[in-house]
Amino acid sequence: MNAFIHITLSLVLSVSSFHTLPSRTSSTPYYFHVRPTTFPISSLFLEHNAKSSNNTIRPSIPPRLTYKTEYWVISFPIGFALDEPVQKALYPGPSASSRRTWNNVSFLGSRYMITVFGLYALGAIIVAPDSISAEFGRSYLTGLVVLSASISSLKWLTGRLRPYQISNTDSPYQFEPTRNGFDASFPSGHTAFAFFTATVFNKTFHPPTIVRIVTYCLASAVGLSRVFLRKHHPSDVLVGAFLGYALGTFAISHHF
Repeated sequence: MNAFIHITLSLVLSVSSFHTLPSRTSSTPYYFHVRPTTFPISSLFLEHNAKSSNNTIRPSIPPRLTYKTEYWVISFPIGFALDEPVQKALYPGPSASSRRTWNNVSFLGSRYMITVFGLYALGAIIVAPDSISAEFGRSYLTGLVVLSASISSLKWLTGRLRPYQISNTDSPYQFEPTRNGFDASFPSGHTAFAFFTATVFNKTFHPPTIVRIVTYCLASAVGLSRVFLRKHHPSDVLVGAFLGYALGTFAISHHF
């Protein structure tokens, strides 16, 4: 019932939020994303675009690594190093009251919220195809397909056991490929979808800095909730966050 209320309220609030871009014949300058004809993986990691003097987007030469890439690369080994001590520290799990709180936070990255944003995206494309909300919708739906396929494939291939499936004396680095199907621990789907949504939202609507901070804090809270609920190891969350951010960035310039 709570999930139904969340979805209903979100849909009602979203109907009136479509923002229309200026007419293409308007003299008001505004930006469009360049959609490359190729499919460069480097676009996930390199900063290609720079604004020119006439309000167009041109490639910067040479492309350079963004500071975010360095943070991600450093965080991966740290995450795997934390898996074992965190597994022991959080065993056997949170109290009943804490579990309810973390479950509410975790809901933000659930399939119900994915459905809400997916319906909003589809509605924006149908109702206002020339709006910035439709631009968000096209990026979101395109990236959602790629992200879902990536997460499902990694889960199936790695088959990592979740923290609640092992004791505090067992190794957290237990991978049993294909055994756990699509319900394996690695990577965190909730975290990936939370960071993906935050990234597509921020890079499409360009909200004030405080809004960007809040959205990424909420996405980070989803990741923490998955660890405290013993659904995922820290490394699962970090890789999920990276995939969400990377594919969210990718979808902005490679959508239909």
